[in-house]
Amino acid sequence: MNHFNDDISIIPVINEVEDYPDYIPASKLDMKSQPSTSMLESSLIEPTELKLEEAPIFALDKVQYQFPGEVSALQVSNNILAVVINKCRVLRIDLGETYQVEDIEILPKKSTDVIKNIYLDPTGKHLIIVTEGEDTYYLYEKWKKPKLMTKFRGINIQSIAWRGKQSLNDISTGLILIGTNNGKIYEAEIQPTDEFFKREERFFKQVYSFNDEMLPITGLRFETFPTDPQKYVVVVATPIRLYQFIGEITSNANNNEGSGMFSELFEDNTPDIKEIISFHNHSECHFRSQFHENGWPSIPKQFLWTTGKGMYTGELIFGSQKAGGSVINNSKLVSYPEDYSKSNSKMSKPVETIPLSVAITQFHILLLYKKKIKAMCNLDNSIIYEEDIPLESGEKILGLRMDFVKDSYWVFTTQSLYEILITDEDRNVWNLYLNQKMFDTALSFTKNESQKDKVLTSQADYYYSQQRYNLSAEYFAQIHSISFEEIVLRFINKNENDALRIYLLKKLEKLKKQDILQKKLICTWLVEIFINKLNQITDKIEDEKLAYDLQQKLQDASKEKLDTSKNQITMLEEDKKMIQDEFKSFMYTNKDHLDKKAVYQIISSHGRTEELLIFSELVKDYERMLVYYIQEKEYEKAINILKKQSSLDLYYKFSPVLMKCMPYETNQAIRYLNYVIQNLHNTDVTIHNYLLSLYAKQSTNEDCSELLEFLIHENKPAYYDLQYALRICTQYGIIHACVYIYSEMKLYEQAVNLSLKHDDIDLAKYNADKVENNDPLRKKLWINIVKYVIEEKKDIKTALQLLKSCELLKISDILPFFPDFVLIEDFKDEICETLEEYNLLESYPLRRNKRIKMLYDQINELNKKLNGTDTGVEFLINDSDSDDSSENNNYNVFNSATTTLTMALKTGGIIRSEDEKKSEYNQKVLEKLKELITSECPLCGDSMISSIDLPFLDSSRESELIASWEI
Repeated sequence: MNHFNDDISIIPVINEVEDYPDYIPASKLDMKSQPSTSMLESSLIEPTELKLEEAPIFALDKVQYQFPGEVSALQVSNNILAVVINKCRVLRIDLGETYQVEDIEILPKKSTDVIKNIYLDPTGKHLIIVTEGEDTYYLYEKWKKPKLMTKFRGINIQSIAWRGKQSLNDISTGLILIGTNNGKIYEAEIQPTDEFFKREERFFKQVYSFNDEMLPITGLRFETFPTDPQKYVVVVATPIRLYQFIGEITSNANNNEGSGMFSELFEDNTPDIKEIISFHNHSECHFRSQFHENGWPSIPKQFLWTTGKGMYTGELIFGSQKAGGSVINNSKLVSYPEDYSKSNSKMSKPVETIPLSVAITQFHILLLYKKKIKAMCNLDNSIIYEEDIPLESGEKILGLRMDFVKDSYWVFTTQSLYEILITDEDRNVWNLYLNQKMFDTALSFTKNESQKDKVLTSQADYYYSQQRYNLSAEYFAQIHSISFEEIVLRFINKNENDALRIYLLKKLEKLKKQDILQKKLICTWLVEIFINKLNQITDKIEDEKLAYDLQQKLQDASKEKLDTSKNQITMLEEDKKMIQDEFKSFMYTNKDHLDKKAVYQIISSHGRTEELLIFSELVKDYERMLVYYIQEKEYEKAINILKKQSSLDLYYKFSPVLMKCMPYETNQAIRYLNYVIQNLHNTDVTIHNYLLSLYAKQSTNEDCSELLEFLIHENKPAYYDLQYALRICTQYGIIHACVYIYSEMKLYEQAVNLSLKHDDIDLAKYNADKVENNDPLRKKLWINIVKYVIEEKKDIKTALQLLKSCELLKISDILPFFPDFVLIEDFKDEICETLEEYNLLESYPLRRNKRIKMLYDQINELNKKLNGTDTGVEFLINDSDSDDSSENNNYNVFNSATTTLTMALKTGGIIRSEDEKKSEYNQKVLEKLKELITSECPLCGDSMISSIDLPFLDSSRESELIASWEI
């Protein structure tokens, strides 16, 4: 980018003034102070006494300085002026310090060789001097004489593209591009040095050649893309073609190895080409930056290329362009202005003449001719300035130069130097943009309220003529040249109420605080307009809904028509919502300027209840709102309004009605007692009982959550009386609360029965499971639940599912409740599962006895091996069913090695089973028998020996037995 460093000091070589007899010292000049944009103007230019408004935009001021010879070439940059005198000397003048003039004499190898042209870099430090003999000299700012560049020998330089802003410590030129007269481009870098044997040409190489043409390269420029530092564009201008090379350069442009970087860009790169064929060989290419960064021009914005057919101009846009693309946008070919000359018929006719040189400003193009200078506006191509340049005998105009860093313009002749002073260049730009209907741009260039008002008026009239009334209203509200009444009548005559609303709203914003009456009148008018608009939209919605209903009833109505009608309704409802929101915003913003009585009258006359309530709330007319809500029986909204306000009179007036119609919402006793209990930690039973009664009064079976929450979350121990709570809840028939209280009183059976009574099986199950350490009671409660399900609900499947909810229940427990006729399929699985459990219980004793017998067989076998005798162990094993588990069977072992299973007596006939009676007598007999059995062996004890001689049957039973066998 074309940025340059301004922190490099310049140490000029000061020669004696006496060396120049024609030189007029600055101390001898008439130096009157004057406002100027140029540093030179304060020292060398006579002041202009015109005021800013009267002064022309462009003025040609001659520099009061006599050159010590004939001028042949001139360059200016960064306030450094370099002038070629007599084609053999170079003057370098610092325009900020006009008494410092450097005179450098060029001594070419050939005495006949003279200076052809000079090129000054943007910093003003590096000067390249080209001779007619195609020698190139380099002059650095601190040197007293130039050095010959041997590598540049034979190159006829036509243009140079300098690098952008350099670093503080870098004194080299950086990489530059050089265009020649035969279509070649070289890349070079010059490093100034004081060492005698060291060359300044750090790098020099040809990077491109236009082989198909031998035209001179008259313009050359390269720039970096702001968004991509590795992407470059190189613009090359010839008299008939304009080339743009875009590409990326990956090598370091600021390397210290003396190598180039542009070969990579030009290699295999197809440029964008703009061709304008002409037979004129002179061409120029200029760039201009719109802004400056830290005193240096930013990336260029404007572009100008002169050809034989005209001036090709445009804007430079650096974006995402790639190779083959163009950075020039909004380009156009502008013809040169016409001049008038007289023919033989004495009739003047326009003749287009090509200028000697051109320069580009922000809004104009300066054109230099042989005897005069013109300024053409690049917005409308009109000539706004033309001035003849006074010339002495033999004096010729040579060129026009621009200092891109300081934004100054200079015209030089063979004897004189002129500065083109630019004063308030954009003073008429607003009018030019206005003529092109570019209103926003024109507005940005206005200088006073009068100009601004003209732009806004033209913009408003333009939109009004285009029937864009809403947009025109916004701009009419900003102007002062047309009266309020005239603008209002325009919209009324067109029946454009929306535009009128917009205009009044905008005008209301611009009124001053002291315009109280005007604000009140406009606000009242706007209320009427808003209400009318809402009525119109509401009527349209009703009509569309009616049409939609009729279409639905028609059999031939297509889905497309129905959807269209439905969408129309939706759009209208959205418009209504938007207008309502706008109306609310308007009222809230301008509530201090609304006439209360007038607004009430307007809204009420249109029957707009919703807007009436909005306005009532806005002006805090709560009484009107309360009356409306109570009349409409919207008591909850009335209570909310009552909460917002602080007037006790309204509480006294409306509380009786609200307490009657909304007792729960208006009763604050519960809220107060909750605060006393929770925050003040009150434990008084009376307080707790009363709060419980209040909860009970407002609770129902369907909604008793607050009461249950109070009962459940009440701090333990409970500070309310359970008996009182049960009585109150029973009185109001709140079943859930009663069941909970029963469970808290450990009356689980009552809780379950009450739950079943009200058909709440889940609640009954929950309370049945709350029984702890009492399985019989728990089982009983579950049996009651199952009984209810079977007998009352007739739901066999649910009853069977309840078996899985309680591990105490068996199928045998619920079978008695089944009806006489029921399909066994419904509970076949449960019966099979129960029978399998019984089979397991029955087979267990048999397996156990078998294992015991095997054990004793092994014992006898072992004794035989040890003693050779049989121990005589015998077994009395009960093979019958037993109600007791094997763990409860008792075994008695005696010294005779006889083992007796005591429980066999129960089924062996010694004891008669009368378990159903469970009498005390049977228990005593059982204990006596147990004592007899355990006292001695029943097979070899004293009792058995004593009974040897006794018969097996007594006489009476023997006779009965014999009789039973008679035939």
